[in-house]
Amino acid sequence: MIPCIATVGMKWGILLGDRQQKVAVPLVTLLLLAFAYWLSRSVSLQVFGYRLSGLVVVMIGAFVGLVGVPLSWGQRT
Repeated sequence: MIPCIATVGMKWGILLGDRQQKVAVPLVTLLLLAFAYWLSRSVSLQVFGYRLSGLVVVMIGAFVGLVGVPLSWGQRT
């Protein structure tokens, strides 16, 4: 969940944020992705007979956050 939330925040910060957010949000995202990678080094999953390393799981989460979550979910109502 960390990579998914981090990439959604980065997408929102870069596309819809103000000038300060366009600088700060990618830095925080990189820190969160590095933390997620550090956590995933000792994780390995087996899904339908395929062994997935932690790095692959982090990349899948980041892809889901980048492509699967629309920007409208982050706007205020």
